[in-house]
Amino acid sequence: MQHIPVKRVRNIFEQLLKLLTTGGIGVIHLTYAKKKFEKSYGAMPNTIIRQLRNAFKMVKQFLGELLPFQKDPEMQMNMHNLNHLLFLLQNAGVQKFYTEFTDHGGNFGIVLYFQK
Repeated sequence: MQHIPVKRVRNIFEQLLKLLTTGGIGVIHLTYAKKKFEKSYGAMPNTIIRQLRNAFKMVKQFLGELLPFQKDPEMQMNMHNLNHLLFLLQNAGVQKFYTEFTDHGGNFGIVLYFQK
């Protein structure tokens, strides 16, 4: 799920939870923080540099679509809000969950196992 945009993952997750029946088990893996942002507990600080970087990415993407040659697409590594996903789990009637931490080259992740 870490390679799928955050809003889309939330929508997919909501749909999957609707399909989970009583006693059903689900497993999801995603990333939630970056080790390099230790001072802000893994969250990317909202700075002018970040805003400029995002603007540059948009311009680069736009220009890339105009140019006749194509490069391989950049692999996304999205950070997901665990509070949102845990809220969705509990709101859907999930009673139990277990977790394991993962580390993908400084991208902190989590595997959630849950049962309704």
